[in-house]
Amino acid sequence: MGTNSAPECANLTCYVDERDFIDGLVNSGRANEAKEHADNFRLIDDILGWGIEPPSPQQYGLEWKETTLPDGSVIFLGAHIKKIDGRIDISIFDKAAEWPFLVLRYPHSHSNVPYHQPSGVFQGQLVRFRIICNTIKNFKHATTQMAIRMLQRDHKPVSLIKGWNTHLARFNNDRITNYTSLRQWFRRKIKWASYFVKSNRDQSHLKEKGFNKKWKNKPSTFKNGSTKWVKKTPKFRYSSISPKI
Repeated sequence: MGTNSAPECANLTCYVDERDFIDGLVNSGRANEAKEHADNFRLIDDILGWGIEPPSPQQYGLEWKETTLPDGSVIFLGAHIKKIDGRIDISIFDKAAEWPFLVLRYPHSHSNVPYHQPSGVFQGQLVRFRIICNTIKNFKHATTQMAIRMLQRDHKPVSLIKGWNTHLARFNNDRITNYTSLRQWFRRKIKWASYFVKSNRDQSHLKEKGFNKKWKNKPSTFKNGSTKWVKKTPKFRYSSISPKI
């Protein structure tokens, strides 16, 4: 797992069992059943089937379990695949968002990384979103979430805009997608995302311990000798929301 040769090693391991399984169906007169496996796909140890189970654990000599979600959708290679109104809908599956703890991804803007890396990281993820998503709605949602995560790591909107423009220029010959409207959409969305991240940070700071102490037990003395209790702006210390790596 994790090596460049992993898919080939898995194919060499499983091919004989899969071939024998299909040949057994054909030789027993169940050719139509064998054809139902034509659209199954396997990458290493993940198998995607369309209403039909893969060869049994006894055939493979390996244990496997079904991971279909209760709503009938499946997670396969970073994609969330489900059926909506009779059509296949494929969106990005964010595994880190499912975990009950914060996962820090992508270097912080103050980290010792090349200045061009943020736009390159953003562009690379856009290519991934383009390959996986089969609707412009899912692509926009994944792009928005990615932009928010980069802004939370203190990267500048100009870096994200640079990566976005590079992505559009790379696929400018795509006749299906209206890149003029996408460029306008992204400029509006990056403004919203910047405000969203800033607003969340401000709210986090307001919740700091001791902020609700509005009055200080220190009177102000005027020239005539009178005193008056005054409302003072509370001072508090806070650290960055996300540690810099």
